[in-house]
Amino acid sequence: NVGRFDDAQRFFELALKGHPDFEEAHLGLAAALLSTQKPDAALSHLQKAIALNRQNEVSWWRLAQVERLLGNSDEQKKALAEFQRLHSQAANQQDPGRKLFSPNEVTQQQVEVRMPN
Repeated sequence: NVGRFDDAQRFFELALKGHPDFEEAHLGLAAALLSTQKPDAALSHLQKAIALNRQNEVSWWRLAQVERLLGNSDEQKKALAEFQRLHSQAANQQDPGRKLFSPNEVTQQQVEVRMPN
């Protein structure tokens, strides 16, 4: 598994060389760095992703994880509070007629396979 994260890290780094403001690449690189136990290296990429888009709750969630691993409890709490604010805001903006299901309510779907004649 570490090899997969190392490969992902290289691909995200390559993407950022050509597109330094590619928010998703910063997020992906941060995730790869977190997976290989490098929270200090992930921090700057999360900060850049947040500077590019402060409304992405995933960035704030990952930042909270990094701050926890780095032992920065105050910063972790701030990032987690912003994640929760954005997450609640997104939930409130959903179509009120749309029903959300809990994981216990979701059932496995069956797919019918048809062979060509």
